[in-house]
Amino acid sequence: MKVLLAEDSRSNRMLIKAYVEEAGHQVVTVDDGQQAVDSFTIERPDLVIMDVTMPVKDGIEAAKEIRALTDSENDWVPIIFLSAMTEPEDIARGIDAGGDDYLTKPIDATVLNAKLRAMQRIAEMRQKLHKANRKLKMIAVKDGLTSLFNRRYFDEIMMKEFKRAS
Repeated sequence: MKVLLAEDSRSNRMLIKAYVEEAGHQVVTVDDGQQAVDSFTIERPDLVIMDVTMPVKDGIEAAKEIRALTDSENDWVPIIFLSAMTEPEDIARGIDAGGDDYLTKPIDATVLNAKLRAMQRIAEMRQKLHKANRKLKMIAVKDGLTSLFNRRYFDEIMMKEFKRAS
């Protein structure tokens, strides 16, 4: 899995990078929120681990921008926030901003690895679900015997063409 790690503290960044690489993942590191957004568009990682408090752009704003870049329901990338802030309101704010999980500092390698595995499982299940939905859509619009498109497909195409023409 390719992981984008955004952490402004060099020592934390190197430690977390070592934990993630030890778990068998490739890591791209940046040290502020703007770099995280820019790197996300270039690297297209499978997972983002991001500090909440960073210079230039904080993790909350960066997560909102990343979510805007992945607005398709089939383009979901999990975001795990890192923070020394442990109040329930802080955690809720991170989740509400588009985070999928929240790790408090200091980071424990065992907990981080468990969360990485969980996010990977969720991503794999989403991919399988997306593939099954595509297959179901084809079954719904093609005749099983002749492999020709059916009336439902014709109706869908006609509605699209009417909308495009008007």
